[in-house]
Amino acid sequence: MGSNGYWRAEFGVLNLTTSEKTVLLKEDLNKDPGTSHNLGTPGIAVLDPIASYRFEANNDYTFFLDSYEDDTHKVSNYSTTDENPNWYNRPLQNRN
Repeated sequence: MGSNGYWRAEFGVLNLTTSEKTVLLKEDLNKDPGTSHNLGTPGIAVLDPIASYRFEANNDYTFFLDSYEDDTHKVSNYSTTDENPNWYNRPLQNRN
């Protein structure tokens, strides 16, 4: 298990009812140090690879994946289509 990409990511839960965002897993580094590939492994690029979350009744939720290049936020993707930016719902060739 691990990640494969240059950008650093944070994965978590967004409570749509309260707007509370909880990061469950995050890459502390964008990749494992000393490697020529972009793999990030638990315990190295992800220092704390275990998380839990308690969902509460009568709340709406979505999962999110925030991507960063260095410390600059680049994009957020959500498991709920309506939460994604408009360009996300267009065909790949039209995502400019």
